Amino acid sequence: MTPQEQSARENVHRLSRREQEVLDLLSHGMTNREIASDLLISPDTVKDHVRAVRSKLGARTRVHAAQIAWLARDTTVRNAA
Repeated sequence: MTPQEQSARENVHRLSRREQEVLDLLSHGMTNREIASDLLISPDTVKDHVRAVRSKLGARTRVHAAQIAWLARDTTVRNAA
């Protein structure tokens, strides 16, 4: 595991459960409206969660946050194999 993968995994695990759910859906390309519908919350609440996720992960954009999620996920998948 690279230092970047380890860091990504640690940072994602520090998020709240709801923030992790939002990040997972965001990393699959869902819009705020789609995430809100899936989680039965308002789009404004999704925006708040995305803002918190980006802040906690140090991500500049949604795509950067998704990239961190992909790094963390790839590490988990590789370790399970």
